[in-house]
Amino acid sequence: MGLGILVLMAASLLRPGFRSGEEIENELGLPAIGLIPETKRRFGFARRFEDRLLKDPGGAAGESVRSLLTALLMTRPTQ
Repeated sequence: MGLGILVLMAASLLRPGFRSGEEIENELGLPAIGLIPETKRRFGFARRFEDRLLKDPGGAAGESVRSLLTALLMTRPTQ
């Protein structure tokens, strides 16, 4: 059981990227304005993010891009 816990801890430390907005804020000291989901693997082949957007624009990938765009537009300085 102890070995299993050590393997899980090592795997979480070696994974690339961030998993939450809180993790971004804690690690970088910057506010997280949006998150884009990771591309899932299907049958050993990674689906490209663009393919997911084109196949299902109303899905989670499309909604995350729209949410990020809205956040960027709202934080843009006005002239």
